[in-house]
Amino acid sequence: MEKKEFPIKNLENTEDRSEFLKNLSKTTESNSSDSNSLYVGDLSPKVDEQSLFRIFSKVSKVESIKIFNKLPKDEFLNYCYINFKSVDDANRAFEILNFYCDSKIFLKPIRIMWNNPDDSLRKSGDGNLFVKNLPKNFGSKALFELFSPFGKISSCKMASDEDGNSLGYGFVHFEQLLDGKEAIARMNGATIEKKKIFVGPFLRKDERGGTVKPRFTNVYVKNLDSDKCTKESVIDIFGVFGEITSIFIPKKEEKPLGFVFVNFFSPEDAEEAIFSMNNKKIGNSSLYVGKAEKKIRTTEESKKKPPQEIFSKKKKNFKKKIFN
Repeated sequence: MEKKEFPIKNLENTEDRSEFLKNLSKTTESNSSDSNSLYVGDLSPKVDEQSLFRIFSKVSKVESIKIFNKLPKDEFLNYCYINFKSVDDANRAFEILNFYCDSKIFLKPIRIMWNNPDDSLRKSGDGNLFVKNLPKNFGSKALFELFSPFGKISSCKMASDEDGNSLGYGFVHFEQLLDGKEAIARMNGATIEKKKIFVGPFLRKDERGGTVKPRFTNVYVKNLDSDKCTKESVIDIFGVFGEITSIFIPKKEEKPLGFVFVNFFSPEDAEEAIFSMNNKKIGNSSLYVGKAEKKIRTTEESKKKPPQEIFSKKKKNFKKKIFN
């Protein structure tokens, strides 16, 4: 399909942006799919299957809902899968309820994506874009509306803190590589609300040059403000990069020590988190985000221990060596 050209390099206000989207959407395909299953993310701990069924059954025929929890039972991974009676039902739910928010049960707007059993697209990284320098009032919905005219989007999310405040960057993953390339060509350098945005392909560490290092999934994060050292906050900040399988927050006397370990399902997501978040300012501090080494945990915990406690441990180990 031949696409018309529209001026997009200066979208200073809402009217300009709305007119651009209105014109461009006439030349592109919708985000409909032939799947009858949806992924729903950014849920709050208050949500259960019954409340989701009440919401989604008002617009479509729901067959089943399953909230997945891969963290320990007292934690919440904040996503689910919903199966619908038909493809049309799923499409209707996607169009009406994506980014829907009911403040009584949701802490922030829900994010809907098509459930694609074929994980090869996400793992390949084709069509995955990194967008930064966005206005602080931009949320996932605004990002989706800005880029959906270029083609079908498989996932879209703005990074935010636990209070829902935008961190100024996000990710848009197109199903077709060519759609992503067109979005880069036409949106990179566009001015939105007096800010020139950057749009480019997301590059994994091994694609940015240098020696390829062994794969890993565990990420070490330090310099977190004390109020950010909660599992809910860590999920809000790092969940944008992919599925998190576990979070460990070292504490002493119930107080966090200022660093955490985040384990991702895939190495690609772990590398993406490090690339995007290292030296990123969150709250009053600039984060250090890197590959978790086994010795880091021991070293950091030792720094927090009283000298006598450290000496006692060394003495105990010394005795073991002598008498064993």
